[in-house]
Amino acid sequence: MNIFEEFTEKLINQQIVNKRDKELYVYGFQQGTILFLNIITVIVIGAIFNMVLQSIVFMITYCLLRVYAGGYHASSQLMCYMFSIGMIVVVLLGIKLIPWNNFICYIVTITSSAIILLLGPVEDKNKTLDKEELSVFKKRIRVILTAIVLANLVLLFIGQSQISICIDMAMITLSIMLILGKIKRLSEVYT
Repeated sequence: MNIFEEFTEKLINQQIVNKRDKELYVYGFQQGTILFLNIITVIVIGAIFNMVLQSIVFMITYCLLRVYAGGYHASSQLMCYMFSIGMIVVVLLGIKLIPWNNFICYIVTITSSAIILLLGPVEDKNKTLDKEELSVFKKRIRVILTAIVLANLVLLFIGQSQISICIDMAMITLSIMLILGKIKRLSEVYT
């Protein structure tokens, strides 16, 4: 029995949780812990790079879109975690080292938006969507992306390019994840 099952058993014994919901609670505690660990990891990596705000803005933007857009998924939670660590390091280096200017930001915003709108949502074999879900997710992507793009343009206009760059990096990263997810999905279909 793992720590999540033990904790859930204690809640069941104290009659806080119904026994028939045990698996749901164990899963919820596992996923909540993984989410918490990911947030802490992003903040720690951001602190190492002296870019905590940038890492947080990136992750918020990325997660807002990723939930509905989908994309590439690693084969295990450990691989996902390791991939995420690499991704945040590359993103922060990109924010720091790419010679950003307003023209580059506009091009990135337009290109990434087009890719996200064209490809999203991208399913994974572990998370397939029916026609209704595809339609709902597509609409949510459009709404969230529109809000993000407008916020991004306002930030550029008022001179907050550092935050705008973080948003652009989130959009670039999501675009790449959608392309990789589409390639992975196609290779699964044809094998």
